[in-house]
Amino acid sequence: MRYAIRTTVLLTAAAAAATAQEPTISPALGGLADRDTVAAIWFFARSDVSLEAATAAIGRLGGQPRRRSRWLHAVSADLPTSALRAARSRSEFRHLQPVARFRGSPEEPVPAARPLPSPAATSTDSTFGPSGMPIRRLNLVPLTNRNLRGSGVVIAILDTGFETGHPAFASTFVLAQYDFVFDDSVVANESNDHPTASRHGTGVWSLLAANDPGNVIGVAPDAAYVLAKTEDVRSETRVEEDHWVAALEWADSLGATVVSSSLGYLEFDDGFSYAPGDLNGDVAVTTVAADAAAAQGITVVTAAGNRGDGFRTLITPGDGDSVITAGAEDSLGTLAGFSSRGPTADGRLKPDLVAPGVQVFVVDPFTDSGFARVNGTSAATPLLAGAAALIKQLHPTYSPIDILAALRRHADQRILPDSLRGWGRPDVARS
Repeated sequence: MRYAIRTTVLLTAAAAAATAQEPTISPALGGLADRDTVAAIWFFARSDVSLEAATAAIGRLGGQPRRRSRWLHAVSADLPTSALRAARSRSEFRHLQPVARFRGSPEEPVPAARPLPSPAATSTDSTFGPSGMPIRRLNLVPLTNRNLRGSGVVIAILDTGFETGHPAFASTFVLAQYDFVFDDSVVANESNDHPTASRHGTGVWSLLAANDPGNVIGVAPDAAYVLAKTEDVRSETRVEEDHWVAALEWADSLGATVVSSSLGYLEFDDGFSYAPGDLNGDVAVTTVAADAAAAQGITVVTAAGNRGDGFRTLITPGDGDSVITAGAEDSLGTLAGFSSRGPTADGRLKPDLVAPGVQVFVVDPFTDSGFARVNGTSAATPLLAGAAALIKQLHPTYSPIDILAALRRHADQRILPDSLRGWGRPDVARS
């Protein structure tokens, strides 16, 4: 009898061990096994399993690997849903979850006329032209007067593409560029792109790097730039966070210390999405990767999102605890109606800071004048990234947390921060 009891115990322990080796499954994958389709999935490998072994296991399941992430210790892959059941029993993986889609901006840019030469009230107005409003609102003028323009700082931008040949960027130093959508080195529009794919990225970049006196001058035109085209905006094509993670790790390898990302991820294939409770800083892969970048010394500035009023309208990776999440306000300091709100699922205040994001003047290569006015946290993000770059220029040893603390310390809502404007609009010169 004693032997039989011992055998039962051993069998029960063995069954428990086998169950413990099975990967956990995101609820978003729950119903996919019954559908005849192909799903983009993140396969998180166990700590004792190499990414090479995980990739091989995915291949044996009939999957097509897409990207490997050393920070996430994960592989993204396209997998026939018929193989999901088998994937759930593979001991190489600890967790499976879908790859998310990009959530775009709410409205198209409004074309703006090329400014006509005219007497200016101040030399600042003459130099910055219609792009001067954010410069004044963030109190950047004292820094530009000292010729602080981002020299010595490497800034990476992750976006939809960039028209590097535009005259506004004639003096910009591009350290490296890569298209993660088509796996080539062309970040400008190509023949198989959406006709205006690079519009968003070019406008964002201009707020940092443009140097076109009288029209538009960015916050950090003397910085070196790493340009990553991560978003495929063609409506029939999935736009996925795995490009974003790969680009972030690539930027790290090139010495980037500031990252500007006017992007966000929330929705999955087949209508699934990150649940509000998932925005706790530990679930979304872009969030985990952004926090990993911060641990490497990279200041990541990301958009809060344009999902508007309401409780927890934030998008990922804006829920990261070590990133600077940017909300948007207008030229009078009123929070933009579209600007996403926090807090995070675990109760942290987000966004961290706000910057101008309404009727902001940018380069637009797809208008007759070459300029447009745009709305969105997409505009606020590079402005705050530029502010971070200027602090990094002055204080090269500052960590991402040091930079965030400096900006918060002199923001207009520092006494009573909230989940609408965070700590408010920073006074960058004082920071």
